[in-house]
Amino acid sequence: MSKYEILNTILSGLAILASVVSLSRSKKTSEKLIELENIHAELSQTQLAKIAEDKANSKKADLRISLQKHDGSYKFYIENLGPAKAENIYFNLRQGDFSNPIIGSEYSEKIPYEILNPGDYFTMHAVIALGGGYPSFPITLRWDNEDQSRSTKDFQVSL
Repeated sequence: MSKYEILNTILSGLAILASVVSLSRSKKTSEKLIELENIHAELSQTQLAKIAEDKANSKKADLRISLQKHDGSYKFYIENLGPAKAENIYFNLRQGDFSNPIIGSEYSEKIPYEILNPGDYFTMHAVIALGGGYPSFPITLRWDNEDQSRSTKDFQVSL
């Protein structure tokens, strides 16, 4: 073999080696790219689910209840902290070992409470005897949302 043939063979071998190394690196890069695309797809799905959940929640009220002393008397405060109005609000004391603090005539007048807009509240008087300490009341609120769904929330309310 002549010098040129040997040099040509060496150069061809180096070219093959460079091609193999390049192909190997290209494969690794491609695998990483596919992995990143999968992560991006998962993130996109999570974002879409969050957007759908936020959209659904934008049509729902979030009611809360508390018992507070105001001007010497006790009142249940029912407030809407959600972004949508609540309609047909029902207020029920669940069965328990306590006397009913709700004034029957006021309950009949106000419940179901027709519409409670976001940020608004309404009150109901409570007659509480504190002889045995501070009582706690199991209360259920039920209401209709703007999206025509019905929500129910249970609370344990005390002073």
